[in-house]
Amino acid sequence: MTVGGAVYTTHPICDIYYTVSLLFIPSDEQNIIRVARIIAALREAVNRLNVMYQNLYADDKKLSHVNDGYPCLRLDGLKYIERIWYTPIFKAKYNNSDVIIKFTRQSYGAIAHQQAADLGIAPRLVANVIHIHGWSVVIMEYIEGDLLSALEGDLYNQAVHQAKAAIRKMHAKSIVHGDLRPNNIIYKDGTVYLIDFERAGSLGIATYPLTLNPFIDWPDGVHPGTKIQEQHDLDMIEMTQATTHRVPSAVEIDRHIKAMADGNLHS
Repeated sequence: MTVGGAVYTTHPICDIYYTVSLLFIPSDEQNIIRVARIIAALREAVNRLNVMYQNLYADDKKLSHVNDGYPCLRLDGLKYIERIWYTPIFKAKYNNSDVIIKFTRQSYGAIAHQQAADLGIAPRLVANVIHIHGWSVVIMEYIEGDLLSALEGDLYNQAVHQAKAAIRKMHAKSIVHGDLRPNNIIYKDGTVYLIDFERAGSLGIATYPLTLNPFIDWPDGVHPGTKIQEQHDLDMIEMTQATTHRVPSAVEIDRHIKAMADGNLHS
């Protein structure tokens, strides 16, 4: 086991502090004690860091960032709550309202997002997109609903119907989305909200990224660098509806992994 540490000053600094063998030899009492002390010290360090960062986020007064690595977002009235699964997406309080903060390396279709929000089919942007060292930081209202990927039966079919209507509203404004997978559609109280507008933009201008994931079953005509078409958005919804097995949500995948780790997974 190797123990290391990291700190941000003007740039990230990472160092390896200590290495210890975890090979259990009953007669090696000194190594057993050494391992126990390291684990106890790490537990205490994590507890202290949790307290420190809670206070740090509570006292954020300004927007600042380091000169390298990941950006650090500090705004008046902003308080961190939690990270959403393993993604660069966070839930927070901003001026006493629940918000989602999304970090992306891609350019963000903020104009398309705002137009969709004006139509009532996307979360409201609560701040201008912030650009920090190649990152786009998006702050939007938090919609406490269900992902399309988590719905079943009649509720799922109703959500798909609402999603098609929402997409047509967007297309009527000559806006295309480009990534309408089930995890990018939220359903709440009979209303659908579209999220993840990285690729979204004006019809005839917005394009798919050159790094388009080749392992996803995209509609016909979708290729890296090609222009996003209205039909692509509609075809993606049809493909979603025709899928025999629903796509598990991030929360379900997380539970599955934890169940496997705990040995509680049953077939």
